[in-house]
Amino acid sequence: MSPSPAALDLHRDLVAAGRTLREAEHALAALLARMHDGGFHLELGYASVRDYAVAVLDPSPRKAVALQQVGRAMAGPPALDAAFADGRLTWTKARELLRVVTPDTEAAWVDRAGRVSSRQLEDDLADALHGEPPPTHVGTEPSKRPAHTRLVFERVATVDAELVRDALGVLRSRLGADRDDVSDGELLAALAQRFLHGLDDDDTPTAERWRIVVQQCPLCGRTEGPTAALADPHVGMATCDGEVADGTDGPQPGHVARTIPPAVRREVVHRDGRSCRVPGCTNRLWFDLHHVVSRADGGGNDPANLLCVCATHHRLIHKGRLAVRPVEGGVAFTFPHGREVVVALVRRATPPAPASDATSADAPDPAARRRAGAARRSGPGPDARGAADPTDPIRRAAAARPVGASRAVPAELHRPSSAERASE
Repeated sequence: MSPSPAALDLHRDLVAAGRTLREAEHALAALLARMHDGGFHLELGYASVRDYAVAVLDPSPRKAVALQQVGRAMAGPPALDAAFADGRLTWTKARELLRVVTPDTEAAWVDRAGRVSSRQLEDDLADALHGEPPPTHVGTEPSKRPAHTRLVFERVATVDAELVRDALGVLRSRLGADRDDVSDGELLAALAQRFLHGLDDDDTPTAERWRIVVQQCPLCGRTEGPTAALADPHVGMATCDGEVADGTDGPQPGHVARTIPPAVRREVVHRDGRSCRVPGCTNRLWFDLHHVVSRADGGGNDPANLLCVCATHHRLIHKGRLAVRPVEGGVAFTFPHGREVVVALVRRATPPAPASDATSADAPDPAARRRAGAARRSGPGPDARGAADPTDPIRRAAAARPVGASRAVPAELHRPSSAERASE
């Protein structure tokens, strides 16, 4: 269905109004730059152009500063200034282009900015250095973002910034890592993971708490993310412990399998106590299983070749900042400063089961067992709490009982049953 004449007229009016707005923003940027260069804001009683603009023109402080900076920089690139002046570019696109354009690349970047959205232009500029031309890729597929990006927080209160630094410092100390080994960005991501882990299932957008999607070509082995390039450590972490979904046109499209069989994973997690095995680390959230001998080097999914590590230490291992190798009965961790610590990989001992041939005389009476349990739960009085009473038969028997032994009730607490009294 073709649009009505009224819709087309409204569309033309909106496009013209948007262009007029962009032209006005260019004039505003030029005037603010002129006020700064001439110092006229001081004559009007304002300490800065920003203060004048916020008080008189009522833009946001951020926009006032940005327009002033764009206006002062527009004296250099003529093509960019002309595109901003006649309304072809917004002030945000002009501001982003200023950091990469040169006289040789200015015309190409202005043409590119006029044909793509602001979001697409940001993705293009994220990969470009000063003086580089715009990307030459064609089609509808956008360029992928780099594997690393810069995250900047603006207008954070000083006390809040100190709080963030303290939290990062505490997490770094608990991980036992140096600043050179783990960046603040990686620690911030670890804090975000812990926050997501603590959410209730109803608060999470999906049943999965957290996931990084990795795409790998089955023919050439090329590995990348859906929207951004992936660093080698993230690829290594995904191949160690992850889910593999079949995205081909084979007999089972969408079939999901784990790189480590679930039964083996449960065995290793139980053996390692559901915590990171790196010495000094107390992290019990978001741990992965790492292959001590990589699968590329012939390592398999044998439990002796697997160990639990937290996400941060797993990344350090694949970055080469933390070395781990198999030794007799366990693994050896080598830290960046040369310190080596050997950790034994031993299955937790299972408490022995009570003897099946215990006689009725050795077996405690159920009523007496309930009374003994109630006495243990109530504990001593407030004045004697924590002190061992040598006259207390329950505490004396508990102190003498080895771990895993059956709980025999002391003789002085045994009350004869009705059957025993009848036999007597």
